[in-house]
Amino acid sequence: MARRHANYWRQISDETIDDDIRTHQATAVEKHGANFSSSHELWAVLSEELEEFWDSVKKDDPDPQELVDLIVAARLGLLWLCERGRSKLPAVKSEYRL
Repeated sequence: MARRHANYWRQISDETIDDDIRTHQATAVEKHGANFSSSHELWAVLSEELEEFWDSVKKDDPDPQELVDLIVAARLGLLWLCERGRSKLPAVKSEYRL
């Protein structure tokens, strides 16, 4: 394994990975917004992030940051799809809510 990403590998652990992803997610939302214009755009973003990770793997230098970017894009995409799906549901009468 290449040493280019050694510092990043050392600082990530099971206890810190969620915070790292949330930090990168907040940065991505600031920079690009939290919504996608279409499911095609979501697919394109996910595809691009996966391709960037694959490029680093082919160079025998897997970049963990590319995986974080992929996870962030997937999380944002999932949140966007769920919100979009909720907005299409019929309204529920208040007496039936739990």
